[in-house]
Amino acid sequence: MKLLSLIVSISLISLMKLTLGCPGFTSSDIGQKPKTLVTSAPNHIKFDTGGYSVVIDGVGIEVRFDCWAPYPIDIHFDGHLTNRGATVGLIQRSAEDSENPSTFCFSINVTLTAYEEITGEYACASVVNDTLRSSHYIYHAAHPPETLLNRNQTLRVLMNKNEEWTILPCASSNPHVTVNLYKEMNNVFVQLQKSEDAVRYDPKIGFSILSVLLDESVINKFRCGTEWNDKEFVKILVLPPKRAPVIATPSQPNLIISEGEQLKVTCEASQEIQFQNSNKNISGQSVVNQNFESNTQDFVYTYETQKLRKGDSGIISCYSPKTNKTFVEWSFRTEKKKNNTRRDGPSLNSYECKLTNGNMKIALYECNNWVECSLRKCTNLDRKCESVKCDDAKTSNCVKNGIIQCFNVNGESVQSEIFFAGLQNKRIYTFWENAPVHSILKIRKSKKSTMVKSRKDGKFEIEFVCEGSAFVFAVGFKWFLIGRNTANNIEVPSANIQHKWKHLDSKNVISSVVKMNISHEISQIICKAPIWNTTEWKSDIFNLTHEFRGVSSTKSGVSPLVSNFQFLEISKIAIILLSIFNFYKKFQ
Repeated sequence: MKLLSLIVSISLISLMKLTLGCPGFTSSDIGQKPKTLVTSAPNHIKFDTGGYSVVIDGVGIEVRFDCWAPYPIDIHFDGHLTNRGATVGLIQRSAEDSENPSTFCFSINVTLTAYEEITGEYACASVVNDTLRSSHYIYHAAHPPETLLNRNQTLRVLMNKNEEWTILPCASSNPHVTVNLYKEMNNVFVQLQKSEDAVRYDPKIGFSILSVLLDESVINKFRCGTEWNDKEFVKILVLPPKRAPVIATPSQPNLIISEGEQLKVTCEASQEIQFQNSNKNISGQSVVNQNFESNTQDFVYTYETQKLRKGDSGIISCYSPKTNKTFVEWSFRTEKKKNNTRRDGPSLNSYECKLTNGNMKIALYECNNWVECSLRKCTNLDRKCESVKCDDAKTSNCVKNGIIQCFNVNGESVQSEIFFAGLQNKRIYTFWENAPVHSILKIRKSKKSTMVKSRKDGKFEIEFVCEGSAFVFAVGFKWFLIGRNTANNIEVPSANIQHKWKHLDSKNVISSVVKMNISHEISQIICKAPIWNTTEWKSDIFNLTHEFRGVSSTKSGVSPLVSNFQFLEISKIAIILLSIFNFYKKFQ
């Protein structure tokens, strides 16, 4: 009877706090695009082109980008420089009903410090349906003399005559600056006049020039600069189409094969190609066929191994028997076949970024959560793209949480992984699914929790802390109690507890602290944490049974929770609930 009274009281509280979920959405608006909001200090922000473009005028000003939707979302940054100044202030997944995803609301806020690095497009999109996307392009209108984002660089562009337009990168952080394009003719740079049908300029990307105006037989040399600063310019070399000697499939050099499967690789080429397998215990077969689907490569060479066993490994190379030149190498190993299809990422303690030509660059960046890491990835054209300095870039001893990227000789990112340390900071993970629960979520009794029995009502004042990894969870933790004689979870109402959130950047955890007065009739306390970008939860349980040893039962009729509500007879409560329901129904 006491438990039923408690459930009815909590239901009454929940009904009185009923909301519509995400602001601007109704329960049926799942197909709407996410809502976004860009704010800054007064007189320093201006919206153009219907609100898509945002111009920030001033240095060091705080700019905030907010996004929310009733479904899982993520934020993407597309710019020319690495956005080091982006800080994700809050990742939240609130819910009126933890068992009903239709009541969920996902929200992110990103704080930017206004420098030229923040220039770029910020898109908020659904995780499962990328067409549900809202975006803003943010300019940092720096004052002269410098506005070109890739100034004083020499950029190389490969000509593609199959494309109508060729992009010449020359983006500006200020959309109101005049940028001119020059082409070298007879050893002299001549200015090209802008026109919609031949030479166009967009400050977000640079110049677009008709591909038919380019000479395929030579390197086309361009130069772009602003009207007010002749020392600020970008050199652009448009290279003739290059016929690759070999096109390899798969493109990634490191392969993981499940036991019992065969490894198949191909090399498309117009010359004789042979394969070599370093593991002589694994047999394979090579086949050559004429290539009817390519205009550049005449033949397709295929190599397929036998069914691989657990522990098999080796290197397969694709090379020319005439010159003995190796074009491609694949390193492979087999693993025991798993029930799920998702594989763990590389271990950061033995991370290898192997490219076919042996050249590589590894970059490490520190960040505090998954969204922040994705915003801070190094971009291809960033001349300041400097990572954390480590004695050994293949270990994570100097970076506990962040992103690791591998680059080829052209500065293109060929592989990237977000990684984080568990709560004990002892091991590195790339996917939270592979981490034990207590390494990402832990409930504990606070040091302030004395478990002293109150003389007034015979209850115990306790304080619990629930910590979860910021790389896995969002703000929106919920607390539940379980009584001795029931298996039902009873949600702790916020009106009955002191609830505060702390985002501990130094430990990369989200912390929820709850205080309450309970009796010994409560056997367990549960913390449920929302997994970011999903509708799933993880939970941890603290057993209170041993905390109440030697304590006598509470008096009949006393609630396990401290409440400002006096417990009423069941019949009276039913009448009140019915009245509230009818009152609420009139306004629907």
